[in-house]
Amino acid sequence: MKKIIIMFALVLLVGDLSEAKSKQEKKEQPKQEERKGDPPPAINRTDDLIPPWELSPEEFPTWEDFTEKYSLYCMAPFGKKIKKPHEVQIGDKKFIFEGSTARIESNAKPNREIKFGVLSGIKDWHPDTQANLKYFINEWKKEQVEGVIIGGDIAYEEDDLSNIMKLFAETNLPIYVVVGNNDSRSEFNRVIRKLSKIHNNIINMDMVRILRGDGFDMISLPGYYDRRYTRGSSSCTYKPEDAQELVKQSENLNEPIILITHGPMKLEGREAIDYAWEAGNVGDEHLTDALKEARNIKFGIMGHILEAGGRANTIDGKLIKQGVYSETLFLNPGPAQSLGWKMLDGKTSYGMAATFYLKGKKGKYRILVVPKE
Repeated sequence: MKKIIIMFALVLLVGDLSEAKSKQEKKEQPKQEERKGDPPPAINRTDDLIPPWELSPEEFPTWEDFTEKYSLYCMAPFGKKIKKPHEVQIGDKKFIFEGSTARIESNAKPNREIKFGVLSGIKDWHPDTQANLKYFINEWKKEQVEGVIIGGDIAYEEDDLSNIMKLFAETNLPIYVVVGNNDSRSEFNRVIRKLSKIHNNIINMDMVRILRGDGFDMISLPGYYDRRYTRGSSSCTYKPEDAQELVKQSENLNEPIILITHGPMKLEGREAIDYAWEAGNVGDEHLTDALKEARNIKFGIMGHILEAGGRANTIDGKLIKQGVYSETLFLNPGPAQSLGWKMLDGKTSYGMAATFYLKGKKGKYRILVVPKE
């Protein structure tokens, strides 16, 4: 019995020595060299998550792939490209979509007076609002505008949005449009993508962030800066860095630049396009900083503050009168909607829009007011 116990103890001792040796060998074994090209180990921390747009390729196969990728986003990032440019003919101009940048090829005279129809705050498809839009379109046809700029807040309902965009598309003019604070980004992009397959003159400036035009350039900042005044989770709220990015992206643009956005920058005084009843100047101070730093973004279309519509300011907030050319001009065309809205001048608007004129490096505007019988 004593021998058995001794033998059992020896077996346990050998086992322990073998296990210890195995652990020591593993400890001393050299680390396997990491192969080049292997992905780095995943880090399971939510604050290190890469934004979805950074995971997307720099280059997409087609325009359809590109717009599908960002169909649920407020804006496509700058710098994205497609392998095969998407070309469409709109009137006598060829539009070449290269990703988040597009360009125009035309034989237009470089020193001509360029005219755009401008409006914002349509909001509905009420019969009176329809009459407003048809009136504006007829006025712009008389003036022979080269395109229409719609600065957001197009419609609360998807069917209304579709009807409104069809009406403008039937003008056969280039229609430049951005999302506002009350537009649903998914509905907006879905409607624009669907209609664009039939009406290729609708240009979604949420996707095309830079347009190199024929005598002008455009740059877009979709959405609105203050989440408190947006349509919940379906709306678009841009960040301070999005406004700041305009500075960098505008550096390589040579033609007079028109900023297309929904809300104004922060200014001072009651005559400013960001002055709201009982709230004062409510514009985006980050946008103000960016525009002052950018220097070469001299013109902008920005509505949102309905009561401050029908006027334009310089970047320093000085009021610019209608019909007067200015080297810098930021325009609030007022509400296109037919619903009565009390304006800062004491009058009530039942529908307003504007024509924007660009001649060389100067711009001016004219306000269109729907006549009432």
